[in-house]
Amino acid sequence: MPEQALFVLSIFTVSQLALSIAYGMLFHWDKLWAKFFVLMLGGAVYFLLRPWLEFSQGFRVIYYALEALAITIPGLWWFFTISVFHVTTRIRPWQYSIVVFYSVIAMIGVVISHEFPGTLEQFSSGMQHFCFYLIPQVIKLSLFLHSLFIVVIYWQDDLAEQRRRMRVYYTIAVSLLGLLIILSEIWVQGQISGFIQLLTVLIILFISFSGNIAAIYGKPFFFEDPVNRSDHKQSRSTTLGNDLMPEWITSVMRQERIYREHGLTINSLANKLSVPAYLLRRCINLKLGYNNFNQFLNEYRVQDAANQLVDAECNHPILTIALETGFKSLSSFNLAFKEKYGMTPSAFRNKNPVKP
Repeated sequence: MPEQALFVLSIFTVSQLALSIAYGMLFHWDKLWAKFFVLMLGGAVYFLLRPWLEFSQGFRVIYYALEALAITIPGLWWFFTISVFHVTTRIRPWQYSIVVFYSVIAMIGVVISHEFPGTLEQFSSGMQHFCFYLIPQVIKLSLFLHSLFIVVIYWQDDLAEQRRRMRVYYTIAVSLLGLLIILSEIWVQGQISGFIQLLTVLIILFISFSGNIAAIYGKPFFFEDPVNRSDHKQSRSTTLGNDLMPEWITSVMRQERIYREHGLTINSLANKLSVPAYLLRRCINLKLGYNNFNQFLNEYRVQDAANQLVDAECNHPILTIALETGFKSLSSFNLAFKEKYGMTPSAFRNKNPVKP
Protein backbone atom coordinates (compact mmCIF):
# COMPACT_ATOMS: atom_id res chain seq x y z
CA MET A 1 0.00 0.00 0.00
CA PRO A 2 1.37 3.48 -0.86
CA GLU A 3 2.57 5.48 2.11
CA GLN A 4 0.04 8.24 1.48
CA ALA A 5 -2.87 5.78 1.57
CA LEU A 6 -1.49 4.24 4.77
CA PHE A 7 -1.28 7.72 6.29
CA VAL A 8 -4.93 8.48 5.43
CA LEU A 9 -6.00 5.13 6.86
CA SER A 10 -4.00 5.84 10.02
CA ILE A 11 -5.64 9.25 10.41
CA PHE A 12 -9.10 7.69 10.14
CA THR A 13 -8.11 5.08 12.71
CA VAL A 14 -6.87 7.82 15.03
CA SER A 15 -10.24 9.58 14.71
CA GLN A 16 -11.96 6.39 15.89
CA LEU A 17 -9.54 6.07 18.79
CA ALA A 18 -10.27 9.68 19.72
CA LEU A 19 -14.00 8.90 19.89
CA SER A 20 -13.29 5.90 22.11
CA ILE A 21 -11.09 8.03 24.37
CA ALA A 22 -13.81 10.67 24.67
CA TYR A 23 -16.43 8.02 25.43
CA GLY A 24 -14.28 6.46 28.13
CA MET A 25 -13.52 9.81 29.76
CA LEU A 26 -17.05 11.15 29.63
CA PHE A 27 -19.03 8.10 30.74
CA HIS A 28 -16.69 5.70 32.54
CA TRP A 29 -13.85 7.70 34.03
CA ASP A 30 -14.82 6.64 37.55
CA LYS A 31 -13.92 3.03 36.71
CA LEU A 32 -10.42 1.66 37.08
CA TRP A 33 -10.33 0.00 33.68
CA ALA A 34 -11.39 3.21 31.91
CA LYS A 35 -8.25 5.04 33.06
CA PHE A 36 -6.00 2.32 31.69
CA PHE A 37 -8.16 2.16 28.57
CA VAL A 38 -7.82 5.89 27.83
CA LEU A 39 -4.07 5.98 28.47
CA MET A 40 -3.56 2.91 26.31
CA LEU A 41 -5.51 4.41 23.42
CA GLY A 42 -3.50 7.62 23.78
CA GLY A 43 -0.34 5.58 23.37
CA ALA A 44 -1.88 3.80 20.38
CA VAL A 45 -2.58 7.17 18.72
CA TYR A 46 1.07 8.13 18.98
CA PHE A 47 2.18 4.66 17.89
CA LEU A 48 0.13 4.93 14.68
CA LEU A 49 1.32 8.45 13.87
CA ARG A 50 4.95 7.99 14.92
CA PRO A 51 6.27 7.19 11.39
CA TRP A 52 5.16 10.65 10.22
CA LEU A 53 6.10 12.71 13.27
CA GLU A 54 9.35 14.61 13.70
CA PHE A 55 10.36 16.47 16.84
CA SER A 56 12.85 19.32 16.91
CA GLN A 57 15.31 19.76 19.77
CA GLY A 58 12.95 22.12 21.58
CA PHE A 59 10.21 19.48 21.70
CA ARG A 60 12.42 16.63 22.87
CA VAL A 61 10.61 16.45 26.23
CA ILE A 62 7.28 15.93 24.47
CA TYR A 63 8.88 13.25 22.32
CA TYR A 64 10.18 11.36 25.33
CA ALA A 65 6.81 11.63 27.09
CA LEU A 66 5.02 10.16 24.07
CA GLU A 67 7.63 7.43 23.71
CA ALA A 68 7.15 6.52 27.36
CA LEU A 69 3.38 6.34 26.82
CA ALA A 70 3.84 4.06 23.80
CA ILE A 71 6.27 1.86 25.71
CA THR A 72 3.77 1.36 28.53
CA ILE A 73 1.00 0.14 26.18
CA PRO A 74 1.60 -3.57 27.00
CA GLY A 75 1.53 -2.77 30.71
CA LEU A 76 -1.61 -0.69 30.39
CA TRP A 77 -3.26 -3.47 28.41
CA TRP A 78 -2.26 -5.94 31.12
CA PHE A 79 -3.79 -3.67 33.80
CA PHE A 80 -6.89 -3.25 31.67
CA THR A 81 -7.30 -7.01 31.24
CA ILE A 82 -6.82 -7.62 34.97
CA SER A 83 -9.36 -4.95 35.94
CA VAL A 84 -11.93 -6.14 33.38
CA PHE A 85 -11.75 -9.86 34.02
CA HIS A 86 -10.78 -9.87 37.69
CA VAL A 87 -13.19 -7.07 38.58
CA THR A 88 -10.72 -5.57 41.03
CA THR A 89 -10.76 -2.00 42.28
CA ARG A 90 -7.00 -1.61 42.28
CA ILE A 91 -3.79 -2.93 40.81
CA ARG A 92 -1.32 -4.31 43.31
CA PRO A 93 2.03 -2.57 43.92
CA TRP A 94 4.10 -5.47 42.54
CA GLN A 95 2.13 -5.30 39.29
CA TYR A 96 2.84 -1.58 38.95
CA SER A 97 6.50 -2.31 39.73
CA ILE A 98 6.83 -4.68 36.77
CA VAL A 99 5.53 -2.08 34.32
CA VAL A 100 7.59 0.73 35.83
CA PHE A 101 10.71 -1.45 35.73
CA TYR A 102 10.56 -2.35 32.05
CA SER A 103 9.40 1.15 31.06
CA VAL A 104 12.29 2.84 32.84
CA ILE A 105 14.99 0.64 31.39
CA ALA A 106 13.41 0.88 27.92
CA MET A 107 13.36 4.68 28.18
CA ILE A 108 17.01 4.69 29.22
CA GLY A 109 17.73 2.90 25.96
CA VAL A 110 15.68 5.44 24.00
CA VAL A 111 17.51 8.36 25.62
CA ILE A 112 20.91 6.78 25.01
CA SER A 113 20.16 6.14 21.35
CA HIS A 114 19.02 9.74 20.77
CA GLU A 115 21.20 11.79 23.08
CA PHE A 116 24.40 9.81 22.55
CA PRO A 117 24.38 8.78 18.90
CA GLY A 118 28.06 7.86 19.11
CA THR A 119 27.09 4.81 21.13
CA LEU A 120 24.43 3.67 18.66
CA GLU A 121 26.55 0.83 17.27
CA GLN A 122 27.24 -0.49 20.76
CA PHE A 123 23.57 -0.13 21.61
CA SER A 124 22.58 -2.25 18.64
CA SER A 125 24.88 -5.17 19.28
CA GLY A 126 26.32 -5.07 22.79
CA MET A 127 25.27 -5.32 26.40
CA GLN A 128 23.24 -2.11 26.19
CA HIS A 129 21.06 -3.70 23.52
CA PHE A 130 20.44 -6.67 25.77
CA CYS A 131 19.70 -4.61 28.89
CA PHE A 132 17.75 -1.69 27.45
CA TYR A 133 15.96 -3.37 24.56
CA LEU A 134 15.69 -7.16 24.78
CA ILE A 135 14.79 -7.33 28.46
CA PRO A 136 11.88 -4.83 28.12
CA GLN A 137 10.67 -6.64 25.00
CA VAL A 138 10.65 -10.00 26.77
CA ILE A 139 8.70 -8.49 29.67
CA LYS A 140 6.19 -6.96 27.27
CA LEU A 141 5.80 -10.32 25.56
CA SER A 142 5.15 -11.91 28.95
CA LEU A 143 2.48 -9.33 29.77
CA PHE A 144 0.60 -10.00 26.54
CA LEU A 145 0.87 -13.75 27.15
CA HIS A 146 -0.42 -13.35 30.69
CA SER A 147 -3.32 -11.26 29.35
CA LEU A 148 -4.27 -14.20 27.15
CA PHE A 149 -3.97 -16.50 30.15
CA ILE A 150 -6.30 -14.25 32.17
CA VAL A 151 -8.89 -14.37 29.39
CA VAL A 152 -8.77 -18.17 29.20
CA ILE A 153 -9.01 -18.61 32.98
CA TYR A 154 -11.54 -15.94 33.92
CA TRP A 155 -13.78 -15.29 30.93
CA GLN A 156 -16.52 -17.63 32.14
CA ASP A 157 -16.74 -15.73 35.43
CA ASP A 158 -18.33 -12.82 33.58
CA LEU A 159 -22.06 -13.29 34.16
CA ALA A 160 -23.23 -10.68 31.63
CA GLU A 161 -24.04 -13.03 28.77
CA GLN A 162 -24.24 -10.55 25.93
CA ARG A 163 -20.83 -9.02 26.50
CA ARG A 164 -18.84 -12.06 27.64
CA ARG A 165 -18.00 -13.47 24.22
CA MET A 166 -17.40 -10.01 22.76
CA ARG A 167 -14.85 -9.26 25.46
CA VAL A 168 -13.08 -12.54 24.78
CA TYR A 169 -12.85 -12.00 21.02
CA TYR A 170 -11.55 -8.46 21.28
CA THR A 171 -9.15 -9.16 24.12
CA ILE A 172 -7.62 -12.12 22.32
CA ALA A 173 -7.34 -10.08 19.10
CA VAL A 174 -5.51 -7.21 20.82
CA SER A 175 -3.23 -9.56 22.78
CA LEU A 176 -2.27 -11.49 19.64
CA LEU A 177 -1.67 -8.23 17.79
CA GLY A 178 0.60 -7.06 20.61
CA LEU A 179 2.53 -10.33 20.47
CA LEU A 180 2.92 -9.97 16.70
CA ILE A 181 4.23 -6.41 16.99
CA ILE A 182 6.70 -7.23 19.76
CA LEU A 183 8.01 -10.31 17.96
CA SER A 184 8.35 -8.29 14.75
CA GLU A 185 10.29 -5.58 16.58
CA ILE A 186 12.62 -8.14 18.15
CA TRP A 187 13.17 -9.86 14.82
CA VAL A 188 14.10 -6.68 12.92
CA GLN A 189 15.46 -4.77 15.94
CA GLY A 190 12.80 -2.11 16.31
CA GLN A 191 11.75 -1.59 12.70
CA ILE A 192 8.23 -2.76 11.87
CA SER A 193 7.65 -3.94 8.31
CA GLY A 194 5.09 -2.27 6.07
CA PHE A 195 2.86 -5.35 6.17
CA ILE A 196 2.85 -5.47 9.98
CA GLN A 197 2.17 -1.74 10.12
CA LEU A 198 -0.79 -2.09 7.74
CA LEU A 199 -2.12 -5.08 9.63
CA THR A 200 -1.83 -3.16 12.90
CA VAL A 201 -3.75 -0.20 11.51
CA LEU A 202 -6.51 -2.42 10.09
CA ILE A 203 -6.99 -4.41 13.29
CA ILE A 204 -7.02 -1.30 15.49
CA LEU A 205 -9.44 0.36 13.07
CA PHE A 206 -11.79 -2.63 13.16
CA ILE A 207 -11.72 -2.85 16.96
CA SER A 208 -12.15 0.88 17.58
CA PHE A 209 -14.80 1.38 14.87
CA SER A 210 -16.90 -1.62 15.93
CA GLY A 211 -16.52 -0.63 19.58
CA ASN A 212 -17.75 2.88 18.82
CA ILE A 213 -20.73 1.53 16.88
CA ALA A 214 -21.57 -0.79 19.76
CA ALA A 215 -21.40 2.13 22.20
CA ILE A 216 -23.57 4.36 20.01
CA TYR A 217 -26.30 1.72 19.70
CA GLY A 218 -26.08 0.70 23.33
CA LYS A 219 -24.73 -2.77 22.61
CA PRO A 220 -22.71 -4.49 25.34
CA PHE A 221 -18.96 -4.23 25.00
CA PHE A 222 -16.17 -3.39 27.42
CA PHE A 223 -18.25 -0.36 28.38
CA GLU A 224 -21.24 -2.18 29.82
CA ASP A 225 -21.87 -1.17 33.40
CA PRO A 226 -22.16 -3.80 36.11
CA VAL A 227 -25.70 -4.60 37.20
CA ASN A 228 -26.82 -2.38 40.04
CA ARG A 229 -27.55 -4.77 42.88
CA SER A 230 -29.82 -2.23 44.56
CA ASP A 231 -32.10 -2.46 41.53
CA HIS A 232 -32.13 -6.24 41.21
CA LYS A 233 -35.78 -6.50 42.28
CA GLN A 234 -36.79 -4.60 39.17
CA SER A 235 -35.10 -7.22 36.99
CA ARG A 236 -37.32 -10.01 38.31
CA SER A 237 -39.94 -9.07 35.78
CA THR A 238 -37.58 -10.04 32.97
CA THR A 239 -38.19 -13.30 31.16
CA LEU A 240 -34.51 -14.27 31.40
CA GLY A 241 -33.66 -16.67 34.17
CA ASN A 242 -37.21 -17.14 35.42
CA ASP A 243 -36.52 -20.88 35.61
CA LEU A 244 -34.44 -20.31 38.73
CA MET A 245 -35.52 -18.79 42.00
CA PRO A 246 -32.88 -16.48 43.49
CA GLU A 247 -34.15 -17.21 46.98
CA TRP A 248 -33.46 -20.90 46.47
CA ILE A 249 -29.90 -20.27 45.26
CA THR A 250 -29.24 -17.92 48.17
CA SER A 251 -30.59 -20.45 50.64
CA VAL A 252 -28.48 -23.28 49.25
CA MET A 253 -25.34 -21.16 49.28
CA ARG A 254 -25.84 -20.12 52.90
CA GLN A 255 -26.92 -23.49 54.27
CA GLU A 256 -24.52 -25.76 52.41
CA ARG A 257 -21.68 -23.20 52.22
CA ILE A 258 -20.71 -24.32 48.75
CA TYR A 259 -18.73 -21.09 48.36
CA ARG A 260 -16.08 -22.51 50.70
CA GLU A 261 -14.96 -24.95 48.02
CA HIS A 262 -11.64 -23.92 46.45
CA GLY A 263 -11.65 -23.64 42.67
CA LEU A 264 -15.43 -23.41 42.47
CA THR A 265 -16.57 -22.33 38.99
CA ILE A 266 -19.91 -21.39 37.53
CA ASN A 267 -20.04 -24.75 35.74
CA SER A 268 -19.21 -26.80 38.83
CA LEU A 269 -21.79 -24.88 40.86
CA ALA A 270 -24.37 -25.53 38.15
CA ASN A 271 -23.58 -29.24 38.32
CA LYS A 272 -23.98 -29.24 42.10
CA LEU A 273 -27.35 -27.49 41.79
CA SER A 274 -28.38 -29.69 38.84
CA VAL A 275 -29.25 -26.72 36.64
CA PRO A 276 -27.92 -25.55 33.26
CA ALA A 277 -24.96 -23.19 33.58
CA TYR A 278 -26.48 -20.57 31.29
CA LEU A 279 -29.61 -20.33 33.44
CA LEU A 280 -27.51 -20.03 36.58
CA ARG A 281 -25.56 -17.19 35.00
CA ARG A 282 -28.77 -15.37 34.08
CA CYS A 283 -30.24 -15.75 37.53
CA ILE A 284 -27.13 -14.56 39.37
CA ASN A 285 -26.67 -11.67 36.97
CA LEU A 286 -30.22 -10.47 36.39
CA LYS A 287 -31.97 -11.40 39.63
CA LEU A 288 -29.26 -11.34 42.28
CA GLY A 289 -27.51 -8.42 40.63
CA TYR A 290 -23.92 -9.69 40.34
CA ASN A 291 -21.84 -8.96 37.29
CA ASN A 292 -19.04 -11.41 37.99
CA PHE A 293 -19.02 -14.89 39.51
CA ASN A 294 -16.14 -14.07 41.86
CA GLN A 295 -18.12 -11.10 43.17
CA PHE A 296 -20.99 -13.46 43.89
CA LEU A 297 -18.79 -15.94 45.76
CA ASN A 298 -16.82 -13.29 47.64
CA GLU A 299 -20.01 -11.78 49.01
CA TYR A 300 -20.69 -15.02 50.91
CA ARG A 301 -17.05 -15.66 51.74
CA VAL A 302 -16.45 -12.21 53.20
CA GLN A 303 -19.68 -12.30 55.21
CA ASP A 304 -18.76 -15.74 56.55
CA ALA A 305 -15.30 -14.48 57.52
CA ALA A 306 -16.74 -11.38 59.20
CA ASN A 307 -19.02 -13.54 61.32
CA GLN A 308 -16.09 -15.65 62.41
CA LEU A 309 -13.98 -12.61 63.24
CA VAL A 310 -16.53 -11.43 65.82
CA ASP A 311 -17.38 -14.90 67.12
CA ALA A 312 -16.16 -15.43 70.69
CA GLU A 313 -15.72 -19.14 70.08
CA CYS A 314 -13.58 -18.62 66.97
CA ASN A 315 -9.94 -18.01 67.80
CA HIS A 316 -8.59 -19.00 64.41
CA PRO A 317 -5.84 -16.90 62.84
CA ILE A 318 -6.97 -14.70 59.98
CA LEU A 319 -5.11 -16.85 57.45
CA THR A 320 -7.02 -19.94 58.61
CA ILE A 321 -10.33 -18.09 58.29
CA ALA A 322 -9.40 -16.89 54.81
CA LEU A 323 -8.58 -20.39 53.57
CA GLU A 324 -11.56 -21.95 55.33
CA THR A 325 -14.02 -19.57 53.67
CA GLY A 326 -12.72 -20.34 50.18
CA PHE A 327 -10.04 -17.75 49.45
CA LYS A 328 -6.85 -18.96 47.81
CA SER A 329 -4.53 -16.61 49.67
CA LEU A 330 -4.41 -14.06 52.45
CA SER A 331 -3.78 -11.22 49.99
CA SER A 332 -6.91 -11.97 47.95
CA PHE A 333 -8.91 -12.25 51.18
CA ASN A 334 -7.62 -8.91 52.48
CA LEU A 335 -8.43 -7.22 49.18
CA ALA A 336 -12.00 -8.57 49.02
CA PHE A 337 -12.61 -7.84 52.70
CA LYS A 338 -11.34 -4.29 52.43
CA GLU A 339 -13.49 -3.65 49.36
CA LYS A 340 -16.61 -4.56 51.36
CA TYR A 341 -15.84 -3.14 54.80
CA GLY A 342 -13.24 -0.47 54.07
CA MET A 343 -10.74 -1.99 56.49
CA THR A 344 -8.51 -5.01 56.89
CA PRO A 345 -9.77 -8.16 58.65
CA SER A 346 -7.47 -7.52 61.63
CA ALA A 347 -8.78 -3.97 62.01
CA PHE A 348 -12.34 -5.28 61.73
CA ARG A 349 -11.71 -7.85 64.46
CA ASN A 350 -10.21 -5.21 66.78
CA LYS A 351 -12.95 -2.66 66.12
CA ASN A 352 -16.04 -4.84 66.46
CA PRO A 353 -17.14 -6.35 69.79
CA VAL A 354 -16.96 -10.10 70.10
CA LYS A 355 -20.34 -11.85 69.95
CA PRO A 356 -20.83 -14.44 72.72
